[in-house]
Amino acid sequence: MGLSLRKIARRYIDWNWRWNLDSAFRYEQAVRLIKVKKPRVIVEVGCGSSRGISSFSGCPSFGVDIGFDMRTSPGIQRRIIGSGAMLPFRTGVADFVLSTDVLEHVPPAFRGEVVREMFRIAASDAVIYITVPAGKDAEEADYRVHVDYLKRHKRPHVMLRDHVENKLPKQEDMEGLVRDEAEKAGWKVSSASSTPIWIWELNLRVFAVERWAPGLRHFQRAILQWAYPIIRTARSGKNYRITLIASRDKGIADG
Repeated sequence: MGLSLRKIARRYIDWNWRWNLDSAFRYEQAVRLIKVKKPRVIVEVGCGSSRGISSFSGCPSFGVDIGFDMRTSPGIQRRIIGSGAMLPFRTGVADFVLSTDVLEHVPPAFRGEVVREMFRIAASDAVIYITVPAGKDAEEADYRVHVDYLKRHKRPHVMLRDHVENKLPKQEDMEGLVRDEAEKAGWKVSSASSTPIWIWELNLRVFAVERWAPGLRHFQRAILQWAYPIIRTARSGKNYRITLIASRDKGIADG
């Protein structure tokens, strides 16, 4: 009985964290592009342990990260331990290469290397999709939530710790890194801001900091997934992240 209950609890935890509001914002446009592109080889750089793009697109993918929580099932994702600065793939092998909210965890001196590697493994007709928190407003939001989390939980937030230590990149710097590589390949690049800061911050305060209602993180998917179609329509003058899309196809690059 005890073992069965543990299995049930683990399955529920996997289900709960396989979808979350912030990831839904990050992956939404990538999913639309995958439906149009129908890529055979999808490579996600810095995918984490929650199945990444495969959870949202329903398509198999290769997920590369420096480590995984082996207690969680990869599903249809194939996990590969590796570095974004030296991706374990042949040149030109991938049809769709993405990185969502990863480059801010990379020390500034190495961000260009990760971008170059993404372009290296991309086929000539591939799509490269990058999201990254950027700018002063996002940096200040990170700091506010990080301080609150530290006060309540007496330890740094595993994600925001890197954001605060590495500092978020500037939008123009990230655009420059991607455009430099795209120009070498003769590709087009689009850039757009996304995810209202107030939604991003409220979501973390409720489900990570647990500032007002402890324990809600265990029910975040049940509470938020049904409401996402409404939440995603919100707009703001201040956004948390930018989305960069590179492709030879101007129509795809423009989203």
